[in-house]
Amino acid sequence: MVSIATILAMSLTRTFLGWDRPFLDLLAERLIDRVQDNPVADLSAITVVLPTSRSGRRLSEILAQKLERALLLPRIITVGELPEVLYPAVGRIATELESELAWARALKRIGPDELSLLLPSGLEENDLSTLLGWARELHALYKELSAAALSFEELLERGETLALFDDSERWEVVATLRDLYLEELDSHTLVCKHQQRMLALEEEAQPDLGEIILASLPDLNEISTRLLALNSGQIGVMIHAPEDLAESFDRFGRIITSKWLTRQIRLDDKVLSVEYSYPDESDRLCERLSRVAEAYAVDEITIGIGDKAIVPYLAERFIEKGVPFRHAAG
Repeated sequence: MVSIATILAMSLTRTFLGWDRPFLDLLAERLIDRVQDNPVADLSAITVVLPTSRSGRRLSEILAQKLERALLLPRIITVGELPEVLYPAVGRIATELESELAWARALKRIGPDELSLLLPSGLEENDLSTLLGWARELHALYKELSAAALSFEELLERGETLALFDDSERWEVVATLRDLYLEELDSHTLVCKHQQRMLALEEEAQPDLGEIILASLPDLNEISTRLLALNSGQIGVMIHAPEDLAESFDRFGRIITSKWLTRQIRLDDKVLSVEYSYPDESDRLCERLSRVAEAYAVDEITIGIGDKAIVPYLAERFIEKGVPFRHAAG
């Protein structure tokens, strides 16, 4: 398993781009500077990791617009795709649906005594909805632990060091279910990407992927950082913040929460608006958008949502007014 010392010994360079301009414009300019004098702008040896596929498409567009000559784009991937780039693939990775069905089969296979430790009320023979619901819960739990580079066994070991921890038997059942889940996938010649990531850490494979740029990834997960530590290539971190905030980000550009808890955000009262219902809030937002409609294109405006319950109301207002929009969360 990759040690903390290995991670700390990585060759990694942070670059702070400021936040007075859009991040993708700043990133594109940095990339272009590298090939400014070349007849062919060849960026193909670089892998750029971005938060979303949409940001990747936009970066490609910006590079093409700014360069008036032959261009070889960098390899652009999302942060969710990063782990699978950092280790050699073995077999066909199960889809989300296939994984959930394998968990469901595992629940059906486990003995009733063990199952009762996890689900005291048990599972009804033909209650498919409840069965799949628990399968989704188990898969989500497995994904969450994998993202933190933890196994069920490691979690159990940590729990047993706590004075009031008394769930050992339940976690042992979950670990048994995990083994049955993997058996189910294997019986259909499928592999679980979360298990493959953990195996890659244990085997400590050392791929050379050339230069990797982590582009504004403030919540990069632990499994990705540990897999990155095995890569023998150069790693650059682009951070969308001024350099005087360097101590507020770790080596991978992730936010250090404790540094931000006491930061004051100074807002002029004139920019604040208090509304008492989702419809009223939606109307006020549409009014605000109408004021900036001439200055910005629709795809240049981002709306941050504090409560997803407002989304249907916003969507209704946008449709009424013929405003194109895209819900980034899906």
